[in-house]
Amino acid sequence: MNIERLLHERIGAVAGKLHTARSRNDQVALDMHLYVRQSCEGLVALLDGLADVFIGKAEEYIDAVMPGYTHLQRAQPVLFAHHLLAYAWMFRRDIRRLESCIESVSHSRERQRERSP
Repeated sequence: MNIERLLHERIGAVAGKLHTARSRNDQVALDMHLYVRQSCEGLVALLDGLADVFIGKAEEYIDAVMPGYTHLQRAQPVLFAHHLLAYAWMFRRDIRRLESCIESVSHSRERQRERSP
């Protein structure tokens, strides 16, 4: 009802036709899908920028050496750039997962029912 009220403020009386051939539950489900999709798209953009920053810093510190760690103990020396790039790859993996979520919430429920066994 809050969405309908806000829409009525923006476009007027025609907002009353929002529920034509659709229940409020369907509208809430659609709104949730749109919200999740928009949020995921925002996170993808932020993670992509963050990964780019890590890649840039890796290029900047290409020759820097740091101690590697295993089980909270120092291990063999590693390049700081490699350490940063490991995080960049983790961010890219998270981006792929979010893009999969975007694809999933972009399908209508009817298409999902058609594919269900």
